[in-house]
Amino acid sequence: MAKHSETPLSLPPELTRLCETTGRVVYFPVRHHSPTAARLVRELIDRIQPAAVLIEGPSDFNDRMAELFLPHRPPIAIYSFVLSAAAQERPPGVIAPPGERRGVYYPLCEHSPEWQAARHGNARAAAVRFIDLPWADLVGLDDKLAANRYADAHFRQRGAYMKAVCDRLGVDTFNDAWDTLCEVDPALTLEEYLHRCHALCGHMRLTDGEPSAPDLAREDHMAGHIRAAVDEFDGPVLVVTGGYHSLGLLRLLQGGPHSPSAGSSTCGTGLRAGDSSNTG
Repeated sequence: MAKHSETPLSLPPELTRLCETTGRVVYFPVRHHSPTAARLVRELIDRIQPAAVLIEGPSDFNDRMAELFLPHRPPIAIYSFVLSAAAQERPPGVIAPPGERRGVYYPLCEHSPEWQAARHGNARAAAVRFIDLPWADLVGLDDKLAANRYADAHFRQRGAYMKAVCDRLGVDTFNDAWDTLCEVDPALTLEEYLHRCHALCGHMRLTDGEPSAPDLAREDHMAGHIRAAVDEFDGPVLVVTGGYHSLGLLRLLQGGPHSPSAGSSTCGTGLRAGDSSNTG
């Protein structure tokens, strides 16, 4: 892969399109909790002045989005839960035991790109929305999904392509490769980051085979929110998601309309933090 001063390698047309920052929809790929992504998403927001910033996060939290803009001190987390049918039948005030209540969290720290995108987008008067499938709709698709929705252990366990990247860079793991490409160079520009991250994640997507059923359902839901935002707003729409999803979303947006589905009524989503004033 190219170093900072070298000419970037050419990309397939779809991945080249993902690197553009002047289109109606701009795709910013992230690795969750990446300091570089957190820094550069702010720069991109300042550059393109988006009308809407759409972020990978639980869309059933959108009615409470204003809570995210209160003077919190990270780290905090958005917590989502869903109750089983048995738990719903319990009398009021009776706490559902483990197994009847499944919860997940979306952790946010100061160097989380999702946190910076939300806060900086709001400060620049953009509409800020989460676009991911609510946990209540996702939990039925796979009972082994990670409780930390911004974890990437599954992302690191990739096959031959990632091994080839590591061999080329002279490193051992995905973490080392990511740091080499996207974190260690303090002079890395926005254009270089977009090229490197979309190249890495896009090729992983292209060589992985069919995405999982939960990922396909999530991307269909996210694409519906993106199309709705394009219809609602006149200015650029910035999409901030894990880099693995960017290519799938581009293809869905080129293929036709998708409508976001409604969340389940048997769930809850709110903020959680060590300070009780941050709970929801």
